[in-house]
Amino acid sequence: MYYLQSKGINNLYIGHFHFGLQFLILGLFYRTLFKPSQKKWVTIILISVFAIMIGYYIIKPDKYVTFNLIDIIITTVPLIFFSITHLYNTLTETKRFFIINAGVLVYLSTSSFIFFLGTYLHKEGDLVGISDKTADYIWDLSKAIYLIYLLIITIEWRVTIYKWKIKNN
Repeated sequence: MYYLQSKGINNLYIGHFHFGLQFLILGLFYRTLFKPSQKKWVTIILISVFAIMIGYYIIKPDKYVTFNLIDIIITTVPLIFFSITHLYNTLTETKRFFIINAGVLVYLSTSSFIFFLGTYLHKEGDLVGISDKTADYIWDLSKAIYLIYLLIITIEWRVTIYKWKIKNN
């Protein structure tokens, strides 16, 4: 994305693919962890969200090449709900993928808040009530949270999946 930006090419449309793909992968991940009745709801939500997104971009194609908070809301809120549901399920069951679930919950909650904050404090190129340096700190915080999220995924892989592979060989 930085390459496109450095060439003066609009790269905001890539974010839509990121949020859609993140929603699909994490939605399917949670679907595998849930009880049968919960799986049905995950499937319904996955289909509904993608139908809404497709309809939205058919009705408003100009929003496809701009930063769009609707994408973030419609894809992250259900994932936060799935994460909280899995956290609730683990209270009475084995704690499968507990570490990664905690990472997803923290990352999605904080990054969504930062996107909301960034959107409302930075409108039409003008910063409302904050300096450029403070805005840069906010976006740097988002990057740091993402790195922590990737570290948590690595820890989960090491603790859960890596040990499982060694045990089965």
